Amino acid sequence: MNGWNRIAALAATTAALAASGAAKEVVAFQITLSEGGKMIHRSTIYGDYDKTASVEMAGKLKYDALAKKPGKDGLSEMSVKIYMLDEAEGKVKFLKELTARTDLAKRTPIEYSVPGKPLKFTVTPGLDKLPE
Repeated sequence: MNGWNRIAALAATTAALAASGAAKEVVAFQITLSEGGKMIHRSTIYGDYDKTASVEMAGKLKYDALAKKPGKDGLSEMSVKIYMLDEAEGKVKFLKELTARTDLAKRTPIEYSVPGKPLKFTVTPGLDKLPE
């Protein structure tokens, strides 16, 4: 089973466990990378409020995601730092930080198109339930 299949299997298992019993609410960041309009990668990062959650994919992509507890207005400050392989240097380097003040329950996507490349990142923050 390759790395992408393992990630899909883990996500399916986690979703099944969450549906079957006691669950804890967590912040979820779904991150999609498209090239020329075609999805080439999707990751979901789960974390707690006020704590950075990170994932690195095959030495080519890395994400650091953070959402603060919602304020009295129900909005949460969130950010996702995107790192991408710089092929000329052969290492993963910081690319862009996406930030927003958002109602996580609404799952409003934020997009970033990489200048000079047919690549687009779409970050959809939200809330999910995971088994405790």
